[in-house]
Amino acid sequence: MNFRTISISLLDVNLDPFRPLWSRNGLRSAIAALSLLLLTTVGSGQLADKGNSPEYRSYLAHIAAANNALRLSETAEAKRWLTAAPVQFRGWEWNYLRAKANQHVGSFDFPTAPVTALAVSPNGKAIATATADRTIRISNATTMAEVFRFSDPKLSPQSLAFSFDGKLLVAAFSGHTVIVWDVESKTELKRLKGNGKGITAAAFSPDGRMLASCSWDRNEARGVWGIVEIWDTSTGESIKKLEYGVKPLVNIAFSPNGKYLAVASWEVDKMAAIWDTSKWGEAETLETEGDEVYKAGQGIAFSPDSKMLAVGGKDSATRIWDAATRKLVHKLGGRGWGHAKWVNTVAFSPDGRTIATGSTDQTIKLWDVKTGEEKATLMGHTKGINAIAYGSDVIYTGSVDGTIKTWALESTGDATWNLDGGTYGIDFSTDGKRVATASWLGKVRIWDVDSGRELKQWVAQEQSANAVAYSPDQKRLASVGNDGKIKLWNADSAAEIRTFETVKGPQLISVAFTPDGRHVLSPSSNATAKLWEAETGREVRSFIHGTDVTYIAISPDSKWSATGGADGNVNIWETATGRLAVTVPTVASRITSLDFSRDSQRLAATSGRVITIIDVASPSKPLTLRGHDEQVNGAGFSPDGLRLASASSDETVKIWDTATGESLLSIPISGGGWNAAFHPDGIRLFILPLDRTIRVLTAGKASARGGK
Repeated sequence: MNFRTISISLLDVNLDPFRPLWSRNGLRSAIAALSLLLLTTVGSGQLADKGNSPEYRSYLAHIAAANNALRLSETAEAKRWLTAAPVQFRGWEWNYLRAKANQHVGSFDFPTAPVTALAVSPNGKAIATATADRTIRISNATTMAEVFRFSDPKLSPQSLAFSFDGKLLVAAFSGHTVIVWDVESKTELKRLKGNGKGITAAAFSPDGRMLASCSWDRNEARGVWGIVEIWDTSTGESIKKLEYGVKPLVNIAFSPNGKYLAVASWEVDKMAAIWDTSKWGEAETLETEGDEVYKAGQGIAFSPDSKMLAVGGKDSATRIWDAATRKLVHKLGGRGWGHAKWVNTVAFSPDGRTIATGSTDQTIKLWDVKTGEEKATLMGHTKGINAIAYGSDVIYTGSVDGTIKTWALESTGDATWNLDGGTYGIDFSTDGKRVATASWLGKVRIWDVDSGRELKQWVAQEQSANAVAYSPDQKRLASVGNDGKIKLWNADSAAEIRTFETVKGPQLISVAFTPDGRHVLSPSSNATAKLWEAETGREVRSFIHGTDVTYIAISPDSKWSATGGADGNVNIWETATGRLAVTVPTVASRITSLDFSRDSQRLAATSGRVITIIDVASPSKPLTLRGHDEQVNGAGFSPDGLRLASASSDETVKIWDTATGESLLSIPISGGGWNAAFHPDGIRLFILPLDRTIRVLTAGKASARGGK
């Protein structure tokens, strides 16, 4: 059998586009792609020509494989799939996955060799790097312009560290050597010869008077033991020699207050030890779970206040201890969560609230030091990460892929906004700068879209607030809730303008302004929806649906008003006259959401596990989208109408191609999704899970249409 090209004549499927990607490392992604390709080939009879083309099916397979690779932290594999995806079909899902695979804000290449170590000067202006070609560089931290270089074919650099005042740089080499340079003059000050089989790391004391290095030694009688040597920085004399454990010591750090010296060891359980520098007695082992799992310390760092010590290990976990009590505070990650491979490097943020960890799994993770919760996963490197350090305004990482990448201090990927309860309704201001939400305990909130900062909050409904809508001039908000009240508010002052009506019976979960801002549409009692005059509160018109109206929507051109009912029917009305234009039954019961496309030509209705896209001009031939396993609670069109996002109780948000009805991407959402809405920029997608958060997914800076 020829594995370069596999053809299945019956289905006319050609796998030649995947040939460059078929590798041992990418086997799982390739299998995922092939599986989806074969599934999508069968297709539905209602799909457009685009949906039946081999190139489109190839695109679906590439997206599935890239998504699968990112879930496995195989960033390089994901990038290969995305690069090979057919350009003409690229949309929001492609841009989103590309953004997830490239979350860094800057990248500098070292084409000759992997980056093995880095250090940032205390003032953040200089960065020192070591590469596997035995070269050390000092560069401008902003431009990476090189200002100093050292290279010796006999010395392989293992670690780098600046003195606390930034005047000195030390490098530890595998050849039993420690070298100290004056940073300003670029001159070598000391070359120290250590004991043991190889020095792996070195660090300055905060006052600069001492220099500590760690290594190991071995003989036939004793086996292996760890060595720490303390040097006088000014004279270069060895002033103290310490020992710890029966494995190599691979990293070392002084606490910022100078009270402690800690080492990371390749011990099974005794992966870290600490000395009190005022006593220099026996090292105290930092407690772990004692489960005999091979932990083996790698990266090590003290918090800025010296209270915490973090060590990353070969068991893919990072542990944080209380430095004074030696008690374990947090275990970050481990089997089944966190990093998938070794944690090679750790660094605390300057404020001590966040710890960044870099792993062989190609990812950086940000953790909350207080709670131990994972805040973000950052992707961009295509090989393992060896070094990480905080600069003045970015995080620096060095990788086996031969690059130094910079990252925003806060996550540049998906954002999570935390609340005190579930959020059920969302609407954006016309200029896209603000977003209003309706939530549990009757609260309406207004947020700054870019920063995620809450600008205003008030109790708008006596029970849960379920929906909110901005007026086109952004001056008013309409809200509804479980108390049955339909209200109008001043968006700036949060002052109540009026209550249009108190409805008894059906639950109110939707409300909308007409595009001219003159009227408000809402469900009402007696199986109707009502149009209200915003200025006076006068009832203008009733749309008699026939059963309880569960959802309403108004087309952007104001021509159509839609009502969805408990009977599963969608009624489309002429807004100006109230005349019923058409009734479209769905395949399930109870309409849970309605959304018009920006061009007013299509209407998406969710009901049960199904999404129905209705062509307003040809309502007798709706497009049915199936794929969710539980109820679909909400769905919304992208601004260009090419994509639809749906949120379901099956704990996923799906992205759909509105032309073919194909599910393009499935995004896990803990607790289930209540709604999903694209921001007017077409780049950001706001998701309302039922876990007391709002999630903002960002598809980079490219347009929703796509591009390279």
